[in-house]
Amino acid sequence: MAGIPSVRVMEQLRAAAERDGSAPTDGELLDRFIDHRDEYALAALVHRHGPMVWRVCRRLLAHHDAEDAFQATFLVLVRKAASVRPREAVANWLYGVAHRSALMARRTATRRKVRESQVSVLPEAAATPPDPCDHAPLDQELSRLPDRFRAVLVLCDLEGRTRTEAARQLGVPEGTVAGRLARARALLAKRLTRRGVALVVGAMAASSVPESVANAVSAGPVSPAVEALSTQVLQAMTTSKLKAVAAAVVGVLAFTTLAVGLAGDKPLAPERPKVPDDPAERLVGTWTVKFENEVNEWCRVNKDHSAKVVEPLRRSPGKVEVRDGAVLIVCDDDRLERWTPVGDAAVVEHWFPASAYPKEKPVKGIAERTTADEPPESPPHFVEKPDMQPQFAWLPHKVEGEVTEETIYVASKEFIADIRNPGKVRFRDFIDPRYLKKHGLTDKDLAYEIGDNTGLRNYHLADDLRTILFVVDAKGGGKELIVARWVVYEGRLYLSPEKGPDPKTGIFTLWMLRTKFDEAKQSPPTGTNDTRLEKPPHVVEKADMKGRMESGLPHKLGQEPTEENIRVVTKMFSSKMRTYPDIRFREFFDPRYLKKRGLTDKDIAFEVAGDRGIHDYTVADDNRTTLVTMDSTKDGKVVRELFLLRWVCSDGCLYVSPEKAPDEKTGIFTPWILRTKP
Repeated sequence: MAGIPSVRVMEQLRAAAERDGSAPTDGELLDRFIDHRDEYALAALVHRHGPMVWRVCRRLLAHHDAEDAFQATFLVLVRKAASVRPREAVANWLYGVAHRSALMARRTATRRKVRESQVSVLPEAAATPPDPCDHAPLDQELSRLPDRFRAVLVLCDLEGRTRTEAARQLGVPEGTVAGRLARARALLAKRLTRRGVALVVGAMAASSVPESVANAVSAGPVSPAVEALSTQVLQAMTTSKLKAVAAAVVGVLAFTTLAVGLAGDKPLAPERPKVPDDPAERLVGTWTVKFENEVNEWCRVNKDHSAKVVEPLRRSPGKVEVRDGAVLIVCDDDRLERWTPVGDAAVVEHWFPASAYPKEKPVKGIAERTTADEPPESPPHFVEKPDMQPQFAWLPHKVEGEVTEETIYVASKEFIADIRNPGKVRFRDFIDPRYLKKHGLTDKDLAYEIGDNTGLRNYHLADDLRTILFVVDAKGGGKELIVARWVVYEGRLYLSPEKGPDPKTGIFTLWMLRTKFDEAKQSPPTGTNDTRLEKPPHVVEKADMKGRMESGLPHKLGQEPTEENIRVVTKMFSSKMRTYPDIRFREFFDPRYLKKRGLTDKDIAFEVAGDRGIHDYTVADDNRTTLVTMDSTKDGKVVRELFLLRWVCSDGCLYVSPEKAPDEKTGIFTPWILRTKP
């Protein structure tokens, strides 16, 4: 290791890299050293991870022995750099080697002490004692954690890096790092508690490396003690790898033997056909997969190599590929599975995202053939844990200036797409924090209904730039209508569910209204003389116009509006539009709206529906918004149209709130906030 720059030189290089933002990742440094034997790259790794390695060694050893273990750790890195997999896991790999080196050095020191105690008693040489606290349980449990958890603990807790820095080093999203870190700390604390040890994060923090120790790495030939220790570590690593391979082989043999043994009591089956040349053909059929994380999967593989994979929270089409002899199912939603047939079953390894194959550790499962032609039903709701981390940093949506149609469109499209993949987004970020606080949902699990749709067909934004109507392809055919309402709070867009959670199940819905839509069209009777088809598209109401009949308007309330109140007034309004000379419509409209638009004391002109009657109407959970389905006329035909009305309460009465100002040219306004064909 001669020629490696000193600590002071590395300090200067590090400072320069931080100033211009060019500091390479661990993986890039390791590649430079492997490909070009770049000693500056090795020195950078020593400087970057030296404090953590030194702290691990000092927790177990006295100062002199810790020096040997420190140097042996990086000597092993020099000789086995190419074995670091994945490249980004240098810190985790070094921690494992440092812990192994320290344990071996401690055993050597113990044996040496025993031998010395058998000779004449000599004056003890002055030596720096080890750390006063015994951290052996900490390192023992830390070394037993899965790699993906230990890697983030090493970077964040042992080396003191931020989650952003750790995410950059590991090549994963920051949200993934945050989630793994929380899980790792919880696992480590639980295991230490069983041993009667309290987890103190500060106890894991790295300490500075004495300059003499760090420079010893670059001081030329290593001492015999360091050489011997590194050789022991390399031999132990090789032995462990061979044991792992042997265990895997034994596992496969045991699985095969068990399968043969289970079949031993059965009558001899006829000779099986020859295994097909195409490995993918062995997967043709329907399977159920049970994964180690308790997720069940249903999968169908067709002869044309197409596949369909269904889990409780996702449905993914895909295709079967053969790469380097491995049979893979590549799904359209960035997931990948490797299938290894074993008799009539198969071992399934699952990666997400697909780019993690084969570097990251997969989730494993066992697949068995099934006769079920249909996948299992998806659950009607999704439970979100309070410590679940978001994958997308841009949620909730920021609003700069006035809310525009484009702003609502973008947020709505992302929301309706994400409800089909709840594992990819933290839905808490969509929901109005005032709603969460009001219903006590801020600090506990959220259970909410998710969309069971096969795709977004269309969406329509209302005039108020807050209410959105989604038209989705429903499961089993047909269409469903989903009405959601956005609110702006502290410069961000949120969904306002309005209605509280179900008191029994705790489940709430993210939308105000969800209903099925009947697509059936009707044709008007032939030879009809219905004069309603000839009515003008709008009506002008005089300021001094009086109702010709008792209308009962405005609709008075004795309390908060109920669903029945809204149904009554909606039906009354929709039916009166067809007989407008008999009623003064001014009594339907919010007087505050009329005053704001300067319509109180002059003629008002508004659009009326050329409808043939109400087909259906549904009241949203907020008891303010109503979706009316009408049979309307167009070009002599009857078509189905949707009208979205918004009711408000003022002075104990119910009124329609048109929201949008009258047309500047015609002076006409519309009583509804949305009118559209689905």
